Amino acid sequence: MKITYAIESERLLLRAFDLGDLEDLYAFASDDEVTRNAGWKKHSCLADSADLILHALNKPTEWAIVLKSENRVIGSLGLSEDILKPAVGKCMVGFLLAKEYWGFGYAYEATNTLLEYISSIYDFEVITAYHYLDNRRSEALIKRLGFTYKGIAKDAIKNVDDEIVDLCCYEKKKSYDYNTFKVNTK
Repeated sequence: MKITYAIESERLLLRAFDLGDLEDLYAFASDDEVTRNAGWKKHSCLADSADLILHALNKPTEWAIVLKSENRVIGSLGLSEDILKPAVGKCMVGFLLAKEYWGFGYAYEATNTLLEYISSIYDFEVITAYHYLDNRRSEALIKRLGFTYKGIAKDAIKNVDDEIVDLCCYEKKKSYDYNTFKVNTK
């Protein structure tokens, strides 16, 4: 199944990856600081990025983040089964953004837009988000999006260096008052 639609916000377009995104993806996926915090291995060649795009084409929940003013892919945003506690009605959100676009609110805008959109079409009760203990940027973003801190999962996963690491855990529950996820607008 392939994403056949796009989700638009004020400055961004969330859409399926395509092979035309290869150089944009490689530009940020070859940056160790960017990929390490997202749990990705750094791309060492264009073929690594092509493989990721081909994999994403078959996932209905993996979006390219496109900056409309530049018509350039600046990141990736996805939903998947929760890596620590898979359950019916539960999913995990993950994001990655090119370093030169950090600090402009793009990750917040993209993730917030996606959360609003999925609340209208999917029946998730809980969305989770995780970050490595030293990733303060992701921590700030996750909190700004209104996720609730649940604690630290000890020895949760292996990082890109095959080291077993802890994760900070967050969740956001569906609000039945509005049949949607409450999203901060600050």
